[in-house]
Amino acid sequence: MSTMREHLSKLHEAEAGHHDHKSEHHLAIAGHYRKLASSFSKTETSEAQKDFAGLLETMAGMHEVTSQKHAAHAEFHRDCAEKCNKAMDAADLNKLVPTRVSAIAPERPTITPVPRYGAPPLHPQNVEPELVKALGLDEESMHEEERSLRQ
Repeated sequence: MSTMREHLSKLHEAEAGHHDHKSEHHLAIAGHYRKLASSFSKTETSEAQKDFAGLLETMAGMHEVTSQKHAAHAEFHRDCAEKCNKAMDAADLNKLVPTRVSAIAPERPTITPVPRYGAPPLHPQNVEPELVKALGLDEESMHEEERSLRQ
């Protein structure tokens, strides 16, 4: 079984490779769009062709920016992989625990729990006393007559 340090290092190396590939891919696409735009600029005969050449140049620029972003992400992941490999105290990395995990579920008023068949009934909290009888939440009041309905 690998340690957390090895796992994180492999993960960052894989992500760096992925982003390198995506960077090269977007750079190649930008080159193709630039070639198409240059071929249109050589044979411009109408406004539509000029507009299309401008559109191709814009798309090439967008792909170049995306390529640069992927290259930056690849560099970040390579740096993280190096830091994982150079970690002085590997025991600290092996003790990592997710920080956004909560053992206590927050209260959500829009979510209604539904017990499974055969499960003990849920005991609602913060119910107004007037509704306890109507909803049948109190065992004692379920077997009494409703006094407010008598005339």
